[in-house]
Amino acid sequence: MVRPSIYTQEEMDQFIAHGYWDRASCLDFWEQNANKYPDDEAVVDSKSRLTWSEVKRRSDRIAISFLELGFKRDQIFLIQLPNCAELPVLRLACEKAGVIPLLAGRMLRSVEIKSLVRQSSAVGAIIPWKFRNFDYVNMMEEIQTELPSLRHIFIVGDKVPDGKISIQKLMEQPLESRYPSDFFNKTRIGPTEVCSIVHTSGTTGTPKLIERVGARTGSAREAIERYRLTRKDIFGAFSPAVTGSKLPVGSSAITTRGRPTTARATATRCCSPPDNCPGR
Repeated sequence: MVRPSIYTQEEMDQFIAHGYWDRASCLDFWEQNANKYPDDEAVVDSKSRLTWSEVKRRSDRIAISFLELGFKRDQIFLIQLPNCAELPVLRLACEKAGVIPLLAGRMLRSVEIKSLVRQSSAVGAIIPWKFRNFDYVNMMEEIQTELPSLRHIFIVGDKVPDGKISIQKLMEQPLESRYPSDFFNKTRIGPTEVCSIVHTSGTTGTPKLIERVGARTGSAREAIERYRLTRKDIFGAFSPAVTGSKLPVGSSAITTRGRPTTARATATRCCSPPDNCPGR
C-alpha cells in the first residue's frame, strides 16, 4: 500500500474524527449507489449514457482485466483524456485493482508527459488515439523509446491502432462472472491510502506530482450541502474534469448527512458544434 507522504496516520485520523475527511472513499459511494439505484443514470456524455450499475459493471471488468494482465498493486497508470464517461469508470477501476491513476491534463505534450512518467515510473498510459487533431498515440510511442518502463498503452475510443489495448473491449468482456463479489477486497485502495496523483500547472517549470487521498471527500460533501443537491440534479462538467473541477465526474455519488445526492454528471467532451452537447 502507498501511504501519503504529506500526512501522518495520526493527522489523517484527526481529519476523519473532526469530519474533514470521510471513513469511506468515492469508490464506496459509487458502489452504494449501484446497489441502491442501479437503473438511475450516473454519467452522460455526447456518446453514451451510463447508469450506476453499468458504471460498476464496466469498472469491475476493467479492474479484473488489469489484474489478469499482471499489473501489481500500487503501480501507476497515466490517464490523459478529455471529459468523457470513461473517466469515472477508469478511476473506479484503478481503485478496485489497486492501481494508482496519474491524471494528466489533455493539453500537456511530450515534454510535460515525459516528466510525469519519469517522476512516477508509470507502467501504462490510457489515452485517446486522436483528439482535436492531435495524435496521442504517436506522442506516447515516442516517449516509450526513451522511457521503456511505460510498457502498455490503452486506448479509449472506437478506433484502436494495432498493438494497443481497447478499453471498450475490456468493458465488454463479462469477466466478473468468474470471480466472487468480494474479489477486490485484497487489492482495492483504502480511504487513507494514495488513490490518485495529480500535477501542478507547470507554469514555473515542469509539472510536479501531488498525492490525493481517498478519504478527502469532505470538500465535495460541503459543496453538495451548500447547493442542496439531490439525486434529481445534474452536474455539467464543462471545465476539465482531470485538472479543473473534479466534483462533477468524481464525487457526484457522495452521501451527505445520510441523504444520498446521486447527482448525475454530464461530462462534456466538446460542445462545438452545439449539437454534440449531451441532452440536445
